[in-house]
Amino acid sequence: MLEIVGIRLQNIEYLYLLAAVPVAVFLWRIALRRKGNFRGEIFGGNIQKLRVRRSYYLSLMGTETFKYLGLTLIMVALILALSQPQIETEQVVEERAGVDAVIVLDLSFSMLAEDIVPTRLQKAKDVIRDFIIRKRPEDRIALVSFSETSLILSYLTRDPENLLFYLDYMEPNYGTNIGRALKSGLRVFEREDEIRPQGNETNGDSVTNRIMILISDGEDHGRELEEAVKTSSAANIRVYCIGIGSRRAVPIPIGVQENGMRLYLQNENESRIHTQFSQGTLKSIADDTSARFYRAFVGFEMERAFQDIILKERELVDFKIIRYFQDIYYFILMGSLGLFLFLLTLDRQ
Repeated sequence: MLEIVGIRLQNIEYLYLLAAVPVAVFLWRIALRRKGNFRGEIFGGNIQKLRVRRSYYLSLMGTETFKYLGLTLIMVALILALSQPQIETEQVVEERAGVDAVIVLDLSFSMLAEDIVPTRLQKAKDVIRDFIIRKRPEDRIALVSFSETSLILSYLTRDPENLLFYLDYMEPNYGTNIGRALKSGLRVFEREDEIRPQGNETNGDSVTNRIMILISDGEDHGRELEEAVKTSSAANIRVYCIGIGSRRAVPIPIGVQENGMRLYLQNENESRIHTQFSQGTLKSIADDTSARFYRAFVGFEMERAFQDIILKERELVDFKIIRYFQDIYYFILMGSLGLFLFLLTLDRQ
């Protein structure tokens, strides 16, 4: 490796091939001189022909000379490309703090509604899975599921595989108790404080923003919501809410009979129970915790919501300059190819 004033050559051993360049130039000069002597003999026998074609002769010799010079330059360029030249480059990048996010997912039967393809629940799980796979290494995620009861599936972790494992085993159940789900989310942060109190930067971990991301169709049948929202607000934990569901009332499929007939959730009168999205509860939760409410009518809006939430919560810590070496051999190869194609356009006589 050879480095000179911001330029680095990775494979300097190929530079020894430059010793062949003078030899090639010497051979091309001999070939050019022989061509000149041969053409001079042809024209020299007839003075009138020599005068008429002298301009053409000189032009032809100039073209040949230019071709050899071009081939020499291409040869040198290819040798330099083999040495893999690199140029030092600077890039200014932002340093942002990580985010501790508890994803709270509604597993009530109403999330099986098919007004969002394939279902509200499956679409939510797909978006969460994509978010987990693409998350930044410094972000920590926890998973909480809820219906009538609430379950902490995973505490805060940076390991995507651990999160994806639990995500695959989420199954719907009866009831919807958002308040209990928020309490479970708060319990995740309480446990984290027991293990590592906020402000402790052991192992290089700095203080990060703490948030919850609640995904639900908005229906709540519990009595613990008001208390849970007040506790979240007092703890300075923002609860971002993503409401999923169309505007219309839709039945709730719960299975398929042996004959292929769909089964739908019914009441005691054997009438189908319909679910309709309600945004009042979710919007109130977001407002009371200084967060934001997002609406997903067809599903894809959830992806943008996740991006917007995390971007808002990643605080700018500092700027740093990254210096690195960038390969430039492909520019040399492209230039050599262009010159070679140009030489091909010259008349061969």
